[in-house]
Amino acid sequence: MAKSIRKADSVQKVPSVSEILRAKGDEGVQKFNSLTLKQQLALVLDTTGKERIELLYLSDRFNSLVQAMPAAEILFTYEEVGMDVALPILAATNHEQFTFLTDLSCWNKDEINPGALVDWLQILAECGEEKIQQWLAKVEPEWLILILKSLVNIYKCDDEGEPPDIPDANNLYTIDGLYYFEFLDSKSIDSLQNILSIFRDEDPDGFRGIMEAAIWTDLREMEIYASHFRQSRMSEWGFPELDEAVEIYQYFTPSERKKVVRELEKGLSEWAELSSAPHYPIKLQHGTGFLSICLKHVDDGKRMTRFSQELVLLANKVQVADGMENLGALENVRLASKKAIGYVTLGLAELSANDPLKAAELIGRVHTERLFQVGFSQVEDVARKARQLAEQVGLAENARALDRLDSRDREIFDGLLKPQPKFFIGGSSMTDDGYIDFQEPEQLQKCWDLLKRIK
Repeated sequence: MAKSIRKADSVQKVPSVSEILRAKGDEGVQKFNSLTLKQQLALVLDTTGKERIELLYLSDRFNSLVQAMPAAEILFTYEEVGMDVALPILAATNHEQFTFLTDLSCWNKDEINPGALVDWLQILAECGEEKIQQWLAKVEPEWLILILKSLVNIYKCDDEGEPPDIPDANNLYTIDGLYYFEFLDSKSIDSLQNILSIFRDEDPDGFRGIMEAAIWTDLREMEIYASHFRQSRMSEWGFPELDEAVEIYQYFTPSERKKVVRELEKGLSEWAELSSAPHYPIKLQHGTGFLSICLKHVDDGKRMTRFSQELVLLANKVQVADGMENLGALENVRLASKKAIGYVTLGLAELSANDPLKAAELIGRVHTERLFQVGFSQVEDVARKARQLAEQVGLAENARALDRLDSRDREIFDGLLKPQPKFFIGGSSMTDDGYIDFQEPEQLQKCWDLLKRIK
């Protein structure tokens, strides 16, 4: 259904995505390009995969539209459709967006991932000479040195100009007859040769300075140094350091949890906002769970935006706190978002006594991270009780209590004993073992009912 947006004294109808993509001939192009950049962006972010690609390619402001997208959404699009399809989008990114993509993709925690690094250098090379020149003009010297230290051995002619004698070297390459490169990964040869040649032609002095630094710098020292700057950028993008991220798992007693409602309407204007947040967590209004029902009663756009942005930050913190590798990878984002949404749902349910209207009043007015902590505390309560019972039934005379459970109840009980408690949902789960993070208050109630039967 088309949306209406008041513009001056007239009402401009914004066509839906399906109306644009199903239009015949050039009609879809005309409809899409009659919209403002902000309107185009809203439609693009409301789609995924193939539809998103089709919309982007309709725009006559393609570069501006791509550079207006949250960098995380660009990464999701690339992972969904693959490099061949997404390459023009990656080529249109600005330096900050491209840096975000490599910061997320090329590291395993605080260590460089050479394989992923090679893949992104290939992408950079495929984007063309202009993109390489733009990247070289702004790339941090420490990052460029770390790339070289990770993927090549660099040798230099002696003082008399004689080339280095390297009997066992493979894949040797030189641009100027002064520096010789031994490529450690054959897949990096074409892309690195291209990048190095452009670097040498564009900035000979800068090229020599980086080569000298790469020869004499220790790899691990440079990795630590580059990791520090990368973490600073990650924090700005909502991925804090571990000690800050684990604070989301702060436990509150039942009496402490009642005080959370007192934060209602407190300090809304003081909360930090993301200038460019991904949209993935808030696509919930069409569901049937408790949170989806609550959101149907939230008619304040500012509160909804706040809630969406804070869910993004929560999902990022979950990725860091849970030690997920490849931060920002689409599957990790899905898992972390589900966990964040699930715990927030539990928090809303408890603080509202399972009343969707009361819960809707809390959305965007109570810190979303606090809602998460209330949900986590509920899961921790039932998990602690399960661990106590497990210790009791561990005694020989009580072991029969677990023997009387059917297989599903036993799986539910075992899920509560996991280091991070899970709910057993069985064959309908998207996970390999049938366990998911808690999503709905009914799941918690099933666990409490089971523990009463065991006791």
